[in-house]
Amino acid sequence: MREVTAAPVTIRIGDREWKLAPLTVGDLGELEQWCVDQPVNRLMDKLAGVGAGLPVETKTKLISDAINLSSTMTMMDEAPCREAASNAGRLRELWLSVKRADPSAKFTDFEAVVNAEPEGVFSITLATALKALRKASGLEGDPTADPTKATP
Repeated sequence: MREVTAAPVTIRIGDREWKLAPLTVGDLGELEQWCVDQPVNRLMDKLAGVGAGLPVETKTKLISDAINLSSTMTMMDEAPCREAASNAGRLRELWLSVKRADPSAKFTDFEAVVNAEPEGVFSITLATALKALRKASGLEGDPTADPTKATP
């Protein structure tokens, strides 16, 4: 019900305003999937770079192992929890909210604006934005609150 009744909140990052909409259960599922996919994503990045010269059999084995690992992980596991708590994870969470408020928004634009913030301000910006998102979602100051149980 919260996602139907809650209005997006507006935050300013750098010289641009962004609307943050409350996250839905589907958004949280997308965030979870992003977190558990990170071992595969990191491996693919490495294989495209420094691992480009590896034999095909080795690449295939590494990719298979990474996919098997990711397929068994849940948000209850340590690695996905670390991903969600990382700056990249927090950025992804905010992006899902921005995308919910404005489906035409582009991740690369949002990421560029956030990353343009001076070092040190980046974490403060993310923390401020997440606080606004939690308030819009009815979670107020409880970082452990279950978003699926938010009240309107």
